[in-house]
Amino acid sequence: MTTVSDARGATMSDRHLVGRLAAPAGVTAAILAATAFVAANNPHTTRLSPGCIMLQASGFYCPGCGGTRAVYDLVHGDIAAAARMNALVTFLVVPLGVLALAYWVLRAGGWIRWQVRLPLWTAYAAVAFMLAFTVVRNLPALVGVLSPVGA
Repeated sequence: MTTVSDARGATMSDRHLVGRLAAPAGVTAAILAATAFVAANNPHTTRLSPGCIMLQASGFYCPGCGGTRAVYDLVHGDIAAAARMNALVTFLVVPLGVLALAYWVLRAGGWIRWQVRLPLWTAYAAVAFMLAFTVVRNLPALVGVLSPVGA
């Protein structure tokens, strides 16, 4: 393979790599900036958003209720508190999100060649799981266990 260098010594393959990594790098920077904002502004004491529309309209917790507080607690190393705020975000969304982002960066950079292809049923299973989580976290017997404490 022949590479052509420009005046700065950057090769064509270097420029292609930068282009391929631009989107994952931008998304990573946005996620890190949002996480830093949450880490610097305690959502337990500071209102960072207008609140959950589903909770305000129906009185039921959605799958994401307590997610911002869970991220805050995770960033500050309190896994137990994060799980009390939102177990779904703590044990599923954040770990799978980190894995997906790492896979995207490695794949875009050309460092791995294999491709993950999820079957359609995984999307249906994810929706069903979130619906089940929503129902279970709103059961009176589990209020305070799976629902955000102090919401």
